[in-house]
Amino acid sequence: MADALKVLQVTDTHLYPDMNGKLQGVNTFESFQSVINHAVEDTIPDLLIATGDLAQEPDSVTYHIFLEIVRKVYQGPLICTPGNHDLSAPFEQILPTKLMSLSGWYFVPLDSHVDNHVEGHVSQLQLVNLQKVLEHKCPGPTIVLGHHPPVRIQSEWLDQHRMQEGDQLMNLMNSSGNVRAYICGHVHQRHESQIGSLLFLTAPSTCFQFEPASNQFAVAEDGPGYRWLELSPDGSIKTEVVYLPRSELALELERGKK
Repeated sequence: MADALKVLQVTDTHLYPDMNGKLQGVNTFESFQSVINHAVEDTIPDLLIATGDLAQEPDSVTYHIFLEIVRKVYQGPLICTPGNHDLSAPFEQILPTKLMSLSGWYFVPLDSHVDNHVEGHVSQLQLVNLQKVLEHKCPGPTIVLGHHPPVRIQSEWLDQHRMQEGDQLMNLMNSSGNVRAYICGHVHQRHESQIGSLLFLTAPSTCFQFEPASNQFAVAEDGPGYRWLELSPDGSIKTEVVYLPRSELALELERGKK
């Protein structure tokens, strides 16, 4: 039997063109560098996916910085999808955003962002095209990846930003027969639920987290994190989320400086 695919998800890196840039008091460059180094220390993924808000300031320099951090430790396949802080033109020019197939699994990026808007949207044309892709290009188990959640996560201020056409998307994916999961970012926290026949998964940010189930903006005490997915040939999924403790983050920063 073939080995399971190991997929690493990172999200909401919020990088700046200045590597000293900070958000909520966190140097996002150093934090992302620590996360990616920690993640690949023991396991090199077969695929890395990055689910949006890769930039806080969406300059082309920022996206090159993202790639430089990744490529220092990982040379394999990469798929990126934009978030509400990203801008289409530099993102699509610099980062890989195409459908990919690996070992019988299919990975379909969905662009849920609109430049300079916080909430998520997918057009009717996108939904029609996604249906065609799922019907004609994805004969095996499939993961759709985007930035915005299509459903509520029970955090009132964040739920306002969810994908406005989320119900249509979930119905489409559930009726396809092959979609096993929709995975995204945006919410700066882990979330796992079963909706119909598929998993809905979010991952923690590589810089800081939002307080779960909070009706207003609040930052949690959890450190930066990432998600692993283990995808078996039979279409089943195992997944875990890893957080870097504050002490481990400091250690990773020291390692990176050597």
